[in-house]
Amino acid sequence: MVKELIIYPDSRIHIKPPDLRRFDESLFSLLDDIKDTMKANNLTALSANQLAVSKSVIVLKDENGDYLEIINPRELTKKDRFISTESTPYYPNITTDVPRYKYLKVIYQDRFGKQQYLTAENEKAVVLQRMIDYCYGATLANRINPKVRDVFEKQVDQINHIEGACPVEPLKRDYIKSFMTKLLFLQFLTVFSKLFNFSASTVSLFYSFDIYISIAMIFLLIAYLIIGYKESKIYSNCSSCFMSYTVATFFQYLFVSVVLFIASKYLLG
Repeated sequence: MVKELIIYPDSRIHIKPPDLRRFDESLFSLLDDIKDTMKANNLTALSANQLAVSKSVIVLKDENGDYLEIINPRELTKKDRFISTESTPYYPNITTDVPRYKYLKVIYQDRFGKQQYLTAENEKAVVLQRMIDYCYGATLANRINPKVRDVFEKQVDQINHIEGACPVEPLKRDYIKSFMTKLLFLQFLTVFSKLFNFSASTVSLFYSFDIYISIAMIFLLIAYLIIGYKESKIYSNCSSCFMSYTVATFFQYLFVSVVLFIASKYLLG
């Protein structure tokens, strides 16, 4: 099945997947999906992370047109450093210079978990290094010179900042999230006030403060969800990942808020 490629600034690309331990039908299905997506997009290589699937899996098309299935890759030997001019679907319409190696030897596992070795040179080595970067939650931007990175990111923003595209600047929901984080941090501090021998009246004041924070969090979370939904309609090209992030953040902060309220009631109330 052809899957959707994630593009900048989707932060799921930076999730570092753990080593794969189960070599079963779910892996075989993922490998088929990666191959189908490669064919549909005319790609010579693709990692699971580029499909927002957090698994250390790569499929590489070799010079004979065969598909190499590479799971849990580890670089063993790198030689002949040079500057490679590269592009990647994650940064559409962008090329940049990246330091790479012309020779690469890796150890990996095949679809059945059997240990394998692979030696790659020149373009094949470059592509493999780029895919392995994705398996560590890294992209081209993490490899280029820090002095050039700001210029690269501005170029990416300018090219991809079109109407309906994923936003790159802080949004209203981000300001609400920042404010909620500060409130929860303050509440976290007050929960442990008894450890510092404060007077009973001060502890009671802290408890009242925590109640107000909990009430405020309810309204802030509702506002965060509503604003996130409205902004997802504006940035329609990435509405699915946009709302997924919003909903996930909503439940994450709701959980923390409930835990802190219960802790406050138990320790201070």
